[in-house]
Amino acid sequence: MQSRDIGKLVRLSTRLWIRQLTVPTDDGASLDVYVSVAGDGDVRPKPILVLLQGSGAASVFGRKDGMTFAPCGLVPLLAYLDRWHVVTVEKRGVRLGDFEPSPQEYSQEYVAHESRPNRIHDVVQAIEALRAGPFSTGSGVCVVGSSEGAHVACGVARACTSVSALGLLGFGGGQALFAELVNLRKSLRSGEIDADTFQQCYAECVERARQIQAQPASTADLWSGHTYRRWSSFGMHAAEWDLAHLDIPIFLAIASEDTSAPPETADLLVAEAARLGKRNLEVRNYVGLDHGFFAHTPDGARNQQGRVIDDLMAWVAAVGMP
Repeated sequence: MQSRDIGKLVRLSTRLWIRQLTVPTDDGASLDVYVSVAGDGDVRPKPILVLLQGSGAASVFGRKDGMTFAPCGLVPLLAYLDRWHVVTVEKRGVRLGDFEPSPQEYSQEYVAHESRPNRIHDVVQAIEALRAGPFSTGSGVCVVGSSEGAHVACGVARACTSVSALGLLGFGGGQALFAELVNLRKSLRSGEIDADTFQQCYAECVERARQIQAQPASTADLWSGHTYRRWSSFGMHAAEWDLAHLDIPIFLAIASEDTSAPPETADLLVAEAARLGKRNLEVRNYVGLDHGFFAHTPDGARNQQGRVIDDLMAWVAAVGMP
């Protein structure tokens, strides 16, 4: 990206416009970076908020049947475009509009780069390029991650001194095995599975984790749509380790009905912060909401992401960011 590059203006829906930028990487490749803007294509310098989506090879803005799908939290963030540039970073080997390809359809580039260190490195490069360009005021950057993106956000905040505030949504902290075991115990207590099934599944989960750690560089072996290399790169690094090195304000949103990243995994971060004497962690519990911050009632699912994002942005303002 040249220092004054404002990118190509792309309309994704009636409400959503982006400027698509190309950011060169230090290995000779490039990243697709999207700056969400109002319909007038506004490029005035503003503070930057980087939103990191969860796992998988789908595009930040996947398209299917004429519809565009946005990552968790992005749509309510559009209400803040008058004050912020909301930025998303495409994963390597993924192109704008790709929608949930099967593992057999993953590009070689995506498979080669699907790991925690690679994703952190790419996001840091994108932030540095943006801060040198026309969109940035030169002030600190707020990084918000959901699901896997929250784990990546912790690493980005540790690696990049430009990050001034951190938001974690649907946070699992790399505790995939722990999350599985927590969910198994919940299924046992609820009567969904019996004791024999619990014992069998418990042993299988532990053994699979051992197999993954025994082949930490394998991109040929897959589990649940991801390579062993990806699982190992996240599983070998607990996000709590980053916390010890971070003194910036951190917002942690915990959904009580989350089964993808059970709230107990986020509680580990809270407990570690208390153990370290950290007071930079703001914890908000969202009772009754699931991993995507939806409330489920007899009348159907209700999207509550706007409530969470409004809380987050009010907190961002309170800690001194614009």
